Amino acid sequence: MASETLQTAIQYTYYLCELYEKNGERILGNQQPLAEFAGFSYYKYLLYLANLDRRLEETEVQYLNDLLHYNMTLSQLQTFCKRHPFTAESVQDTLRGLLDLWIRVDLAEQGDSSLSLFFLNLLNLMGLSFTADTNQRDERQASAIAAILLPLRVYRNRKLQGWRSTAKEKPFAIPSGWKPAMPAAPEEPEAASEESTPEASEAPEIRPLQAE
Repeated sequence: MASETLQTAIQYTYYLCELYEKNGERILGNQQPLAEFAGFSYYKYLLYLANLDRRLEETEVQYLNDLLHYNMTLSQLQTFCKRHPFTAESVQDTLRGLLDLWIRVDLAEQGDSSLSLFFLNLLNLMGLSFTADTNQRDERQASAIAAILLPLRVYRNRKLQGWRSTAKEKPFAIPSGWKPAMPAAPEEPEAASEESTPEASEAPEIRPLQAE
């Protein structure tokens, strides 16, 4: 079971996505709503880690469902992974699209903390929690997390060179007592197909399994 703290942090990023989308922010080169793209990014990242050994397990699928409020089945994900295998590079590219959003916010607001650093720390926590909570203490997963996140940290540092403030190294903190207004509630799943898989119907509407 994913921790409530981690779930709250993920839901807060959805809230921020909706907030900044109202201010005109978009993911460059992608037409999905921001919260939907964020959910897709998280699912793609964790599904990649789960399938490194080419052997998805029920505990891993249940963890993904609990964390991201889905109702996917093991057979659906096995079918999808066979048809659309993810690479580390494609996962990193997807996460970089979301990181770019938080970097733009950091540079525009230059506040007393950094959303882009909060995001990278969240990805690290998400990956480590996944490997620990599913009892998959595989060196390949730990190495994959580092291989994906280290270049993103280097990318962030390069993009934020002009922000000369100690706030750049202080991750944003979720306001004390914040709770999501409405948790995501997925629809009943349909049969998995080559083109798409079931999606959530309430905000944030996220589609984690679209082939790229």
